[in-house]
Amino acid sequence: MKNLIYTTIIASLMVFTNSCLSDKGEIATPIDGCDTTYFSLQIKPIINATCAIAGCHVIGGAGPGDFKTYAGMLPSLNSGDYKLRINLPTSDPSFMPQTGALSAADLQKLNSWIDAGYVGCD
Repeated sequence: MKNLIYTTIIASLMVFTNSCLSDKGEIATPIDGCDTTYFSLQIKPIINATCAIAGCHVIGGAGPGDFKTYAGMLPSLNSGDYKLRINLPTSDPSFMPQTGALSAADLQKLNSWIDAGYVGCD
């Protein structure tokens, strides 16, 4: 009986620890549709450092949308423009971010997040 209990606990822990992010970088969609933890800890810092900077995707900036907020990013995400532009060759005039290429890890995080439905909220 104790072995069954221990096995159940271990199996539950394994499922729990693997439920947020798979080996492929796919993001698990939360039941309520609002994942502030993953967005805030993994995605938002990339956006704040490369997109939501002075003169770009902020209020009064040259870029469309205020990427300081999730709601401000939605039009670009919904249209597919955001994903298209971050994946262009850096030599393309439409490439974003203008600050330079994202690291491979950051690009993979953003693409996986977008492919999984870009779950987030402010």
